[in-house]
Amino acid sequence: MTELNIEKFREEWQDEEWQELLKHLASQPDASEHTINELQGMWDCDRGYAIECARSLEEYGFGQFIVGRRGGKTRFHWWYSSTMVAKAGMGDDDAAEQLQRGVDENFRKTVWKWSEIRDRLAEEANLDPSEIILDINIGDAKENFAKLHGLDTSEVSIRVGG
Repeated sequence: MTELNIEKFREEWQDEEWQELLKHLASQPDASEHTINELQGMWDCDRGYAIECARSLEEYGFGQFIVGRRGGKTRFHWWYSSTMVAKAGMGDDDAAEQLQRGVDENFRKTVWKWSEIRDRLAEEANLDPSEIILDINIGDAKENFAKLHGLDTSEVSIRVGG
């Protein structure tokens, strides 16, 4: 797994077009994944450029670029808060510090395993991965969310319903 290098990320993402994407990501709620089509829409760029962006984010250790198979969409799966990554890339030192603290290795492996299971199930059932729902209890969801965002579980509340 690639170590985070926030400074190098900031240096190499100073280009105006890259900064435009970061501004958009920073203003949006966190997402666990962004499809290449979503990145294109945020950025108003061609598919190749959006893929270059996703591959670059993977190289910096922020997540994984996943090529769509059998109807699954090509996408970027975030291992860290997409909002925090964007803010850190735009020079926010508090966000960079939170990313550096990061989530523990076990959580990152757990996130990957869930994604891998979902993708395999989708492939076997010939479904889009977004159609696969994996059960998780509220306590685990709360704990995982807290770890992902560098919070204590007492700072997280989950509301079910409207």
